[in-house]
Amino acid sequence: TEVSIGNGVKTIGKHAFSSCPKLTKVTFGENVTSIGYGAFYNNTALAAVDFSSSVNLVSIDQYAFQINTALKELDLSACTKLVSIGQWAFQNDYSLTTIKFPNSLQTIGNYAFSECKGLTSVEIGEGLTCIYDYAFRYCSGLKSVNIKGGNNATIGYCAFYDCNGLESVNIGNGVTTI
Repeated sequence: TEVSIGNGVKTIGKHAFSSCPKLTKVTFGENVTSIGYGAFYNNTALAAVDFSSSVNLVSIDQYAFQINTALKELDLSACTKLVSIGQWAFQNDYSLTTIKFPNSLQTIGNYAFSECKGLTSVEIGEGLTCIYDYAFRYCSGLKSVNIKGGNNATIGYCAFYDCNGLESVNIGNGVTTI
């Protein structure tokens, strides 16, 4: 099953498409500004999420894509207005290997990508203000982290806890507190 969100939709509400076992792909229209609490929670067959038209997306709320174990890639680079990813938003997405964040991203919530064990690299742009506690906890496949900049940015408690595969970490001058 595929879901295509039309350009007339601005908000996707709480648990709108959660626990849909046959959902395999979601494509977002250009006017979606927020994806609500648990909107796509626990869709274990969801393998593709297309944000390429999502130029007005501002926030992804907590639990929005949690436990989507088939999701492999997350490309948010077209979401040039995205400022926040909520806590637990992508937690337990075990198959997630790559993430592309836009430079506009300011905050990554508590546990947002925790236990994404397939994740191999993370690159975060210059808009960063905070990576909250445990954001990338237990990402055992994570090999490289590149935080380009930030604006007096903070990296929270245990943000990269037990990422035992880390080989390279680059933290730019805009990060002031770890």
